[in-house]
Amino acid sequence: MEVENRMMNINYQIELNHYFSKNDYKHIKMIVQQNRMTSDEDFLKKACYLYKENHIVINYSYLKWIMKNGVYTNEFLIEYIMNVFKETVMYHKHFILHINSNHLTMMDIDKYYLFIKNISLIMKESFPNKLDKCFVYNAPFIFSKLFSILSVFIDKATLQKIQIVDLD
Repeated sequence: MEVENRMMNINYQIELNHYFSKNDYKHIKMIVQQNRMTSDEDFLKKACYLYKENHIVINYSYLKWIMKNGVYTNEFLIEYIMNVFKETVMYHKHFILHINSNHLTMMDIDKYYLFIKNISLIMKESFPNKLDKCFVYNAPFIFSKLFSILSVFIDKATLQKIQIVDLD
């Protein structure tokens, strides 16, 4: 069963990595310029969604576009994201999180620090011990370095659940 779950996770990682490569921030800007996205809600649904079973995707490229353009308030975004998590844990004991961090910069971390902090605190309080695994895709070099520094402050159980994915 463990090997089967691991293989399924690898297949999901490959599928998502391919999807992320085709839906990065530059692609989003092109879609907007060509008026191919019908509503702001479409962006929201691509920013955070239930992928398969208990796999949740947070696509930073879409979140960045939403926040940069002031489409929704941070409070609304947090509420929306938390609802995706709440819905998932209603039907599953644990969830697996896939985060696409493509186009995440140090300036973004600084600019959206309060959003990141608030969502982290709410998740920690609302979903303790619900995270099964967290896969981070397209992590910029600076993120990897920052993560290695911050990992000293993260409890070991949580740290073991976080994996930076490099499928190249």
